[in-house]
Amino acid sequence: MLENVLAPAKADLKKALPVWCAGTTGAYTLPDEAERWMKQSAFKLSAGAVLLVPNPDGALMGAILGVGAGDDSFVTGALARALPQGDWYFAELANLDPALAAIGFLLGAYRFDAYRKASPEGPRLTLDPALDRAAIERAVRASWLARNLVNTP
Repeated sequence: MLENVLAPAKADLKKALPVWCAGTTGAYTLPDEAERWMKQSAFKLSAGAVLLVPNPDGALMGAILGVGAGDDSFVTGALARALPQGDWYFAELANLDPALAAIGFLLGAYRFDAYRKASPEGPRLTLDPALDRAAIERAVRASWLARNLVNTP
């Protein structure tokens, strides 16, 4: 269900955790703590790699998504399986298209569980209010319907 992976339209961005997309080419901005953690962890910015970033007190501060060369906005689909439960938003997109990045995340969250127990709740995406939420939902619902039709037989 899309409602399980997409936060409500009125969701508070202040309660969501940030995802910073960073690539091997192009400019991106990370908070100092996240940059330090990335270097200490020897994290490679390869496409689809995810690094959870803790605060100095050990609580989760956010996550870094490696986007490689940064030419595929759908790389954000890797987040849907890598992030822990909670609300997330894109704080930095590097060179990625914001709408396609949101669609990529939501397509990555697709699960065919018609004949199984429902999957436990995972991360939810909080959309930037500037994005066309209805268009994103239509695209994702259409893709999920097509996937369900293929997977049902």
